[in-house]
Amino acid sequence: MSANLPRPFKKWGQNFLVDPPLREKIMREMKLTPDDLVVEVGPGTGVLTELLLPAVRRVHAVELDQRMSEYLDPLAAQHSTFTWEQGDFLDWAPENDAPRFRLFGNLPFYISSPLILKTFALRGHLIDAHFLLQKEMARRLAAEVGTKSYGILTVYARLFGRVKYLFDISRNVFYPKPEVDSGFISITFPEVDRISGNLELTLRAVVRSAFQHRRKTLHNSLGAVLPDSFVLGKWLDETLRADAVT
Repeated sequence: MSANLPRPFKKWGQNFLVDPPLREKIMREMKLTPDDLVVEVGPGTGVLTELLLPAVRRVHAVELDQRMSEYLDPLAAQHSTFTWEQGDFLDWAPENDAPRFRLFGNLPFYISSPLILKTFALRGHLIDAHFLLQKEMARRLAAEVGTKSYGILTVYARLFGRVKYLFDISRNVFYPKPEVDSGFISITFPEVDRISGNLELTLRAVVRSAFQHRRKTLHNSLGAVLPDSFVLGKWLDETLRADAVT
């Protein structure tokens, strides 16, 4: 299998999914419909793209590695419903009037946090997102209140959408084999975004302040970003810590 793949670039965290049954399982879990518009992050050689195309209306992919044109250009020539561009997804943005779409990708471990934050920034355009992630990161996003994994990204995920951990993925189904296992998650976003503008800025400041000093009580850690009337009043239990609040 690896003989047909380009040499992976370690600096980009490239790990190709080489297990066909797992690819099919991922597609089933996404519950794709013929009306779906999908944006794929880092399609690589297009093995998952090929499974997306018969099931949805259109797929657009953003790929950093120009070498993948060897695989993606023929795919685009064969399918009028597929387009792709070479570039960094962190710099990508949809048109302002673009319809809501579904986001999908096998995310490189080393840059998963920035990509998740980018996803939250795009939430007004998104129906949902499905990602293959390092298992630790996937578990963190779906963590329960009060657990060690519960952190800033967990809170953001709960503020902006609804996360579901779908299933584990063994490291053995990738080439080259990474050092850790992965997980498959979904993040579903509301049609109407309830958090924006000044409210979002305030909430981000509160969350950052709370988790910078997660061993402190919220009473002590939020004094710099919230008025005393809020921190000391009826809204917060003075004994609570950041990982105990939803």
